[in-house]
Amino acid sequence: MEPNINVYDVVITRRVKAEEIKEGDVITFISTSTLGEGLTITHRVKSVINTDNDIKFRTQGDNNPIPDSALVTSSNLLGKVVFTIPFLGY
Repeated sequence: MEPNINVYDVVITRRVKAEEIKEGDVITFISTSTLGEGLTITHRVKSVINTDNDIKFRTQGDNNPIPDSALVTSSNLLGKVVFTIPFLGY
Protein backbone atom coordinates (compact mmCIF):
# COMPACT_ATOMS: atom_id res chain seq x y z
CA MET A 1 0.00 0.00 0.00
CA GLU A 2 3.01 2.29 -0.15
CA PRO A 3 3.20 5.25 -0.45
CA ASN A 4 -0.12 5.75 1.41
CA ILE A 5 0.42 3.08 4.08
CA ASN A 6 4.01 2.13 4.84
CA VAL A 7 5.75 -0.76 6.55
CA TYR A 8 5.38 -0.36 10.36
CA ASP A 9 2.32 1.88 10.02
CA VAL A 10 -0.68 0.72 12.06
CA VAL A 11 -4.11 0.95 10.47
CA ILE A 12 -7.29 1.43 12.44
CA THR A 13 -10.37 -0.09 10.85
CA ARG A 14 -14.03 0.33 11.61
CA ARG A 15 -16.54 -2.45 11.06
CA VAL A 16 -18.97 -1.44 8.36
CA LYS A 17 -21.66 -3.16 6.34
CA ALA A 18 -20.55 -4.27 2.89
CA GLU A 19 -23.18 -1.94 1.41
CA GLU A 20 -21.26 1.06 2.81
CA ILE A 21 -18.03 0.26 0.93
CA LYS A 22 -17.43 2.14 -2.29
CA GLU A 23 -14.79 2.27 -4.98
CA GLY A 24 -11.63 3.96 -3.69
CA ASP A 25 -12.10 2.92 -0.04
CA VAL A 26 -9.26 1.06 1.67
CA ILE A 27 -10.47 -2.12 3.36
CA THR A 28 -8.99 -4.85 5.53
CA PHE A 29 -10.04 -8.43 4.80
CA ILE A 30 -9.09 -12.08 5.13
CA SER A 31 -7.56 -13.25 1.86
CA THR A 32 -8.85 -16.27 -0.04
CA SER A 33 -6.24 -16.12 -2.81
CA THR A 34 -3.95 -19.10 -3.33
CA LEU A 35 -0.87 -17.00 -2.53
CA GLY A 36 -2.14 -15.51 0.71
CA GLU A 37 -5.03 -17.61 1.93
CA GLY A 38 -5.94 -16.75 5.51
CA LEU A 39 -3.73 -13.65 5.69
CA THR A 40 -5.08 -10.29 6.80
CA ILE A 41 -4.71 -7.86 3.87
CA THR A 42 -5.33 -4.13 3.51
CA HIS A 43 -5.94 -2.99 -0.09
CA ARG A 44 -7.93 -0.40 -2.02
CA VAL A 45 -11.30 -1.25 -3.58
CA LYS A 46 -11.08 -0.96 -7.37
CA SER A 47 -14.68 -2.00 -8.01
CA VAL A 48 -17.81 -3.15 -6.21
CA ILE A 49 -19.64 -6.11 -7.70
CA ASN A 50 -23.27 -6.63 -6.66
CA THR A 51 -24.60 -10.15 -7.15
CA ASP A 52 -27.94 -11.71 -6.23
CA ASN A 53 -26.46 -13.26 -3.08
CA ASP A 54 -23.55 -11.05 -2.05
CA ILE A 55 -21.47 -7.94 -2.53
CA LYS A 56 -17.91 -8.61 -3.69
CA PHE A 57 -14.92 -6.34 -4.06
CA ARG A 58 -12.09 -6.26 -6.60
CA THR A 59 -9.07 -4.97 -4.68
CA GLN A 60 -5.54 -3.90 -5.48
CA GLY A 61 -2.58 -2.71 -3.46
CA ASP A 62 -1.61 0.87 -4.30
CA ASN A 63 1.89 -0.27 -5.24
CA ASN A 64 0.78 -3.40 -7.15
CA PRO A 65 0.65 -3.35 -10.97
CA ILE A 66 -2.47 -5.55 -11.23
CA PRO A 67 -5.60 -6.22 -9.14
CA ASP A 68 -5.73 -9.09 -6.65
CA SER A 69 -6.60 -12.47 -8.19
CA ALA A 70 -9.43 -13.27 -5.76
CA LEU A 71 -12.52 -11.20 -5.11
CA VAL A 72 -13.25 -10.24 -1.50
CA THR A 73 -16.63 -11.44 -0.26
CA SER A 74 -18.62 -9.57 2.36
CA SER A 75 -18.02 -12.44 4.81
CA ASN A 76 -14.25 -11.85 4.56
CA LEU A 77 -14.53 -8.09 5.09
CA LEU A 78 -13.06 -6.99 8.43
CA GLY A 79 -13.57 -3.26 8.03
CA LYS A 80 -12.79 0.04 6.38
CA VAL A 81 -9.55 1.84 7.18
CA VAL A 82 -10.34 5.10 8.96
CA PHE A 83 -6.97 6.10 10.40
CA THR A 84 -3.28 5.30 10.02
CA ILE A 85 -0.63 5.79 12.71
CA PRO A 86 2.82 6.07 11.11
CA PHE A 87 5.63 3.88 12.54
CA LEU A 88 3.64 2.72 15.59
CA GLY A 89 4.35 -0.88 14.61
CA TYR A 90 8.12 -0.32 14.65
